[in-house]
Amino acid sequence: HSGKVLVGHLGSESRLDFMVTGENAEIVQAMSHVSHEGQLVISGKTLAMVGARFEATPLGEKALPGLSVKLPMFELLEEDNESGTLSGVR
Repeated sequence: HSGKVLVGHLGSESRLDFMVTGENAEIVQAMSHVSHEGQLVISGKTLAMVGARFEATPLGEKALPGLSVKLPMFELLEEDNESGTLSGVR
């Protein structure tokens, strides 16, 4: 998925943690529960941004665990290294 998130350090000098939060971060976390090991899954929003460079297979609209949203999901397959363009979305 693609979008704005809030990123920063949380804590004190003796204990500092790194944190990412926001709606888009929650969507990405939920998307990780819909994919299988070794599978790279992206949202339709991300495909619209990078689709001309990568081959992707539509997975349909998926309900995301813990969220009241369904997103069009795609499995990212490979980059077209020869021409820099895709043979198309299958």
